[in-house]
Amino acid sequence: DIHTVGAGGGSLARLDRGGGLVVGPESAGAVPGPICYGRGGRRITVTDAHVFLGRLPPERFLGGRWRLDPAPLADAFARLAAEAGMSPREAALGVLRVAEATMERAIRVISLERGHDPADFTLVAFGGAGGLHAAALADSLGVPRVLVPRDPGAFSARGMAAADIVQDLSAACLRPLGPRHAAALRRRVEALAGRLVRSLRREGVEAPRLSAFADVRYRGQSHEITVPLSEDLSAVRRAFEARHERLYRAVHEGREIEVTAVRVRGVGEVRAPRERRRRPGGSDPGRALYATREASFPEGDRPTRFFARERLRPGNVLEGPAVVTEATATTVVPPGYRAEVDGDGNLLLTRKEGP
Repeated sequence: DIHTVGAGGGSLARLDRGGGLVVGPESAGAVPGPICYGRGGRRITVTDAHVFLGRLPPERFLGGRWRLDPAPLADAFARLAAEAGMSPREAALGVLRVAEATMERAIRVISLERGHDPADFTLVAFGGAGGLHAAALADSLGVPRVLVPRDPGAFSARGMAAADIVQDLSAACLRPLGPRHAAALRRRVEALAGRLVRSLRREGVEAPRLSAFADVRYRGQSHEITVPLSEDLSAVRRAFEARHERLYRAVHEGREIEVTAVRVRGVGEVRAPRERRRRPGGSDPGRALYATREASFPEGDRPTRFFARERLRPGNVLEGPAVVTEATATTVVPPGYRAEVDGDGNLLLTRKEGP
């Protein structure tokens, strides 16, 4: 389930006709790209704001293979600040806050608006810029923990190599949920399952794991809820009503329930590549430290430690403010947060307790 928004590193910042700061959905792309790319870009982007605020070290971009140019950013943010009636630092922080507000709305769509409390989850931050915004988003949403996986910029590609082979088939089947129609539902499921097994065999999957679902609604409703489908139709009803109550805070006792479609999912398990685990290194991350310099946060300018992720070891603890750089991504640990490296090399960001 994917919900996308136009708020990435290349998203362009501007003032609208009313003087409000807008970020995206228009993007500078890779060419000309952000101003700091030095490829002719003249309009401020989210990446430029990170560089201007000292959170994205120019000499470590792409693992040091490409040096960004921060020199033109002072004039660019001075112009934006003059138009907006604020300081250049406030303008850059504003660019990030507006971009993060767009990301936050997207997360709310797939969590709170679907009956899920963000406080029950961990926010997984991947992609080249995910770690730059993750802690701020977690703060806004009340998410207690952020997980930044190893090689976050290659996370999707690694996932493709490790993911199971999955196929889904569905068929319309408008029937009341009850014993009289159980046989018809079963026949639809069996037909879909047969098609799935034949299809997955062509993919090299000999023994797929099959599961069935039904799209269910109260009669007369225009929207359905997908729940697991089993021979025990009373369990299907209970699952539907529990989900309906969670989403809409209402259950209609005695009202007829109907199935509008059945679905079958086939999963062929893939043996994931084995990850090389690193040796524990204690809590001190000093061997990964390569610089200390000023960076700007909403709390103000702070001396910030910069760490090379490839030199971090399980058990290392980083107290914010800190920045972790690597070939495919950058992660910001803001003031008030700490990051710990777990046994698999993931970075786990949590808010500090106490002052």
